[in-house]
Amino acid sequence: MEKFIGLDLGSTYTKLVEIEGEEIVRKEVTRTAKNRELIPDINRNLCTTGYFRKQVKSEFTITEITAAMVGARHYFPECEVVVDIGGQDIKVVDLRDNRFYINDKCSAGTGAFFEFILAYLGLDFEMLENLDDGKILYLNNTCTVFALSEILSHLANGARPADVVAGLNHAFAKKVVEIVPPAAKVVLIGGVAKNRGFVKAFREAVSSEVLVPPEPQIVNALGAARYALERRK
Repeated sequence: MEKFIGLDLGSTYTKLVEIEGEEIVRKEVTRTAKNRELIPDINRNLCTTGYFRKQVKSEFTITEITAAMVGARHYFPECEVVVDIGGQDIKVVDLRDNRFYINDKCSAGTGAFFEFILAYLGLDFEMLENLDDGKILYLNNTCTVFALSEILSHLANGARPADVVAGLNHAFAKKVVEIVPPAAKVVLIGGVAKNRGFVKAFREAVSSEVLVPPEPQIVNALGAARYALERRK
């Protein structure tokens, strides 16, 4: 049986998924700055997507929108809207009419923003799994510069890192919901979807059933691999 590879060359991380039939036989994630170690030697059965997709020779190339649609439907065929929170932007795809929405040029709520704040707090996404639920702080600004200023003020007044993260999760969830159309089922993907606190805040902010794949960060790479498979058929 032939194998197909999807390579999601995002702005921050590169994700690779290799499938054989319906089974995922390989999956890897690395920093985009080190993505050369994931790029296959051959381009047959290879489909690229993501911010840097045109920098790699491949048999197929698709946009992040298409990759998100195909990947999300692999897990949830009944989904209506896909929310993809990437390193540099937030993309929302309405599968019912193939419309898509994107956030403004502000980085609020993106993976890069979260990583910036977490790095300041001495945390990373993996640590969020074991972080206690904090008191939700009110953050007036979600611009990186002004949000950091507010966070410093809260910390100076005795707030804990868990409180800051809780405040960020709720502020960003409200920001994302602004561009999500009403739907019964919404699929949340991207690295930020690994943050259980954000997922909880998003579920509270949106009037939809929120579905999260087992590994939300690799969904676009999976979508690219499945696209190559379907094209070969």
